[in-house]
Amino acid sequence: MAPKGSALRALRPWWTILPAGQLAWGVLLVATWLSIVWPAPIDPDYASGEILDNTIAWSESGHLYGPIDRMPYRVFNYPPAFPAVVRMVMAADIAPLHAGRLVTLASIVLAIILVYRWLRAAGCDRAGATLVVSLLASSFPLVFFVGQVHLQWAAVGASLGGCYLLRASVSPARAAAAGSALAVACFFKQSQVVSLAIVGAWLLAYHRRAFFAYATAAGTVAALGAAAMFGTFGRAAWQHVVTYTVGTFSVDGLEASLLKHAAAWTPLFLFGLWVAARDATARRDVRFWYFVGSSLWLLSAARAGAGPQYYIEWSLATLLWIGPSLSRLGRPNSGHGWLAIALVAQLVFSDTIAATKLFRQAARLRRTEAALPGLCAALPAGRPVPIDSAAMARACGRQPALHPFIMTNLAQRGLWDERPFVRELEQGRFPAVVLPFDVFDSDVRRFEHWTPTMLDAVRQHYRVAEQQGVWRVFRPSRAM
Repeated sequence: MAPKGSALRALRPWWTILPAGQLAWGVLLVATWLSIVWPAPIDPDYASGEILDNTIAWSESGHLYGPIDRMPYRVFNYPPAFPAVVRMVMAADIAPLHAGRLVTLASIVLAIILVYRWLRAAGCDRAGATLVVSLLASSFPLVFFVGQVHLQWAAVGASLGGCYLLRASVSPARAAAAGSALAVACFFKQSQVVSLAIVGAWLLAYHRRAFFAYATAAGTVAALGAAAMFGTFGRAAWQHVVTYTVGTFSVDGLEASLLKHAAAWTPLFLFGLWVAARDATARRDVRFWYFVGSSLWLLSAARAGAGPQYYIEWSLATLLWIGPSLSRLGRPNSGHGWLAIALVAQLVFSDTIAATKLFRQAARLRRTEAALPGLCAALPAGRPVPIDSAAMARACGRQPALHPFIMTNLAQRGLWDERPFVRELEQGRFPAVVLPFDVFDSDVRRFEHWTPTMLDAVRQHYRVAEQQGVWRVFRPSRAM
């Protein structure tokens, strides 16, 4: 029988080069992905196009939260911080698309620096912290939004900054600064209030003297921010950010989302539970509370429209929690050689899954880019266009007539009257309607973006005039 620890001794030469190898792979993967996304005139993520469209519309019209009873029909479901920062970057004569991408990239760099420094403070040596940070490349949700216009990284970066301030000694001053940062995060995305509550609960449990300073600072920043927000945008901000945001939920949707975006990291999550079960003292660390809280918040992925961005904060919190334990696996006499071997297998598996998904997204983006010139030529100027992708409309210098997914959701909930829009479809008022499927196909699978009434109107009053890739351009069946 092999002596105890022989597996680890055999693995140790590989363990020594593992951080450098994984880091090199991560840099190569991210650089390749960025080289594909950055030159593209559109972002691969559907919601990114809507965020960009709302930001541009704010610049054009002066309204971020407009009425939904007239065209263009759109909703901005988030607080104004992200588009406000993007507009500041745009003031330097940078195009909206690249301004938004730069804000996302800066947020990602900030988050990576914070994670690395926090891991070092938590006991990881340089090689161990490098290895854990390089695990970011094994997560599709973490890499996918690199180079895209999306607010999730900015929101998570602000929350992470607040948590980072409490990594060591906790004083009222640090708690106040943390509360301020976490409150600011809520003005990038309102769901960051969960992270604010998690840290508040941790302080209340273990640092009650600092909790008062935390709550006071967070409450003050929240009150000032809300006053500025509603004072600037009025009641419409509440409607867009709160009333129109609470969507429908589905257990099947949650299951599909978890399988798609979290399954590859299941071993890391289970390792985190194993670490927690073995160390009661460590469970008092804010990293553990952050890990548990963000894990429970994954249940929100049951919401219709939930995408890979819902897994960004959970992934970072998981790495922060398991990082010190992972870095110790390769040390002499760790006694857990089998875990080190399992980690290497996990790396190979999750790296492969993430790279495969990114490759598929890149291929899809290339096909969309190839179709774009023909579609742009087919779109009429001077009138909003009913199109499935707001990003494509803006890439063509046009304005989308609506954001179909959110408007369909609102129509189903009785919060938006689709009849005026449907009436214009029935009257052939739009010179073109652009969809990534054929409404005459009996197997139409995109009802989640368009209501059956909208599709019926297109089917009855429009015909397929041309096709660019999967995109069909429908024109009125008869001249009006």
